[in-house]
Amino acid sequence: MKLRGVIALALALLCAPAFAQTNPGTSPLSGAKGGTNNAFMQFTGPSSSIKTYTLPDASGTIDLLNQAQTFTAAKTFAGGLSVIVNQNAATIIDLRNTTSGTGALASLAVTNNLDLSAFGLAGSGYTGLPQIANRAYIHSGAANNGIILDAGGVKPIDFYINNARAGGFTSAGLSVDSLAGGSGANSTTFWRGDGTWATPSGGGGSGAWSNTRLAKSAAYTAVTGDCGDTIALGGSAFYTLTLSAASGYATACTFVIVNEDSTRGKTLAINGYSNFILWPLQSVIVFNQNNVWRCGGRGSGGCGPQRWVLPANTTMYIDVTNGSNSNDGLASGSGNALASFQQAYDNAADRIDFNSKILTFSVANGTYTSGINSQKGLIACVYLCLVFDGNAGSPSSVLVSTTSASAFTWFQTGGQMSVAFKNMKVTTTTSGDCFWVSSTGVYVAGYNLIIGPCAHVGIRAYNNAEFDMLSNFTIAGAFGQGSFAYANAGAVIAWQGLTVTLSGAPSWASAFVLANGGQILIQSNTWSGSATGPRYNAVNLGLVDTGTGASGCSALPGNAGGATSAGGVCN
Repeated sequence: MKLRGVIALALALLCAPAFAQTNPGTSPLSGAKGGTNNAFMQFTGPSSSIKTYTLPDASGTIDLLNQAQTFTAAKTFAGGLSVIVNQNAATIIDLRNTTSGTGALASLAVTNNLDLSAFGLAGSGYTGLPQIANRAYIHSGAANNGIILDAGGVKPIDFYINNARAGGFTSAGLSVDSLAGGSGANSTTFWRGDGTWATPSGGGGSGAWSNTRLAKSAAYTAVTGDCGDTIALGGSAFYTLTLSAASGYATACTFVIVNEDSTRGKTLAINGYSNFILWPLQSVIVFNQNNVWRCGGRGSGGCGPQRWVLPANTTMYIDVTNGSNSNDGLASGSGNALASFQQAYDNAADRIDFNSKILTFSVANGTYTSGINSQKGLIACVYLCLVFDGNAGSPSSVLVSTTSASAFTWFQTGGQMSVAFKNMKVTTTTSGDCFWVSSTGVYVAGYNLIIGPCAHVGIRAYNNAEFDMLSNFTIAGAFGQGSFAYANAGAVIAWQGLTVTLSGAPSWASAFVLANGGQILIQSNTWSGSATGPRYNAVNLGLVDTGTGASGCSALPGNAGGATSAGGVCN
């Protein structure tokens, strides 16, 4: 029985539930009770009440807090909390998500990248560095040295040494002051491998043509950094490109200047030369030769205008009120139109290759106190290649009125020219003819003109020149010292089948028409109005041809008969 009791007690103990040790002791905690069967582990805990700690439902190893941690999965820290690692060592990581900490990122020593894009951190407590909110700081430990990271700033990374910015990265890349402090850096230099800024030997500001396109659409002064560029002028506007003294540019500076506009010119103001116009689609090479600008393709090597080959019939503008003779004339109004007939004709004679096309100058209303006095012909000019056109509805609104000078004169041009005047009034006072054309190859035509009064002659033609009236016209006022029409030495003046209005009591001292070795061909016209003075004079084989013989001669304007001598004829 005694043996049976011992066996029953042993079985009861083996089958009873395991209970944790509730009182601290020195004996080992058995494995059955979650222990390790040794005496080298001990827990200390709350003293006032029971606390519950939840362990993961998985096997694992518990790391010590004062040793390096290796995380094998992502860790999430609640907002407002900090992660401070190795706080008292020389190299620390201090990541704070509050504005009350002493710094966002004090110092960093890592072998791999650290992504700071998710941190919105305050910068404070770093002596010598700019204290700006929402920046991250990498601090070397010295008071005035560090790196500031600012993803939203103009300069996202700044390097500070001794409390001064020593470089960094801008939004466009490495900042210039990061390399030798930027000393020697400008638009014409580059960073060399030996750690210095240097000027290149060719292109991009040095001189040699690099064909780098530099587009401009308004007035511009080229700088030495532009040397080697192709300056492309556009904008469909008239403006000035200026090249200052060549000594202020690279010694081998070269520009290729192209007017890309098809309808507007550009003024080139090149130091050492008179300004000139680069006409539509023209180009020029300008280079520095011993501190003097030279232009390629010119016989003299100098710089000046090139003839514009007209691509098609073209209209230019003259405006005595709003124009300027420095304009290109290729548009109307202020800043565009020319101001005078003389400048218009000089441009046509000196700067235009007519290329068998027609150039028309539209003349604005106003009083023009000068006309044209020229000895220049026109290049590649066909019949009436140049036209000056006023106001068709009111010709007198475009008034050319000169004093002590002829209004329009071509004398010994040495070349062909063929010009038409339309829809305007021409007058002179004191002295001068209204029109005077002279020399072979000079041809002028008139349409809807009002001529007079003229101090001398209305139309004078010498030496095989010709003047024709091609539409009805008006003769107005007195022709004090001569005739309305005077043809000399093989010249021809003609109008046929027109209505000629006599206005303002015209008068002439010599004769209405005077043919002195020239021809005046005036057949089948209608005369409206009356005049005072002799009707005709034909001398030295001159011819006045009315087409109707003596009756036609006697019907010419005037109140006195005519005369013939030395082989002159009126019929």
